Amino acid sequence: MENITLGVVIQAAGYSSRMGTHKSLLMFDEKKRFIQKIVEVYKNAGIEKIVIVANCENIEAISDLFSKSGLEYLTIVLNEHPEYERFFSLKVGLKEVEGCKACFIQSCDNPLVNEKLVFMIKNEFKADHVVVPCYLNSKGHPILLCGSIAEEILKIEKHDCTLRDVLKKYPSKFVYVTDEKILVNINTLVEYEKYF
Repeated sequence: MENITLGVVIQAAGYSSRMGTHKSLLMFDEKKRFIQKIVEVYKNAGIEKIVIVANCENIEAISDLFSKSGLEYLTIVLNEHPEYERFFSLKVGLKEVEGCKACFIQSCDNPLVNEKLVFMIKNEFKADHVVVPCYLNSKGHPILLCGSIAEEILKIEKHDCTLRDVLKKYPSKFVYVTDEKILVNINTLVEYEKYF
């Protein structure tokens, strides 16, 4: 894995309608919000380029959280068209990590990611592949894209694609883990209260 420039796109541009408040700004513990915990994990795992894709409602609050952090490798970018859904938002983020040989895709609705998992996934990096963590027979997240796949995604002009459909044509490398938290998506208050 030496000399592989790694990036991560953290998707936080949704409006969290089911939750009723921006998931990226939910409290993870007494000191950190979801977005801060996620950035901390990737920083500690040695990821060189961290990109947060935000919307017009939460970008100021997210920027304020990191205004004194001194993280030179952190970029916060605005998705000006959140109505185009997640795939467009992903492309907004991928533009900021062009040149990286591999890029994690991380949603802000799973702040339970940890450094051990990130290391496990990046150690399985394989050119022209998608690395996917799995618990039993279920695929989880985050996933890791090689740079060439990220470049191909940026060439897609349609907005109604889903990442899952696009990735079907690429080979996958599966990493089997014993932590079912890779399957978690916190989208409602009930789900939030289950873990926090």
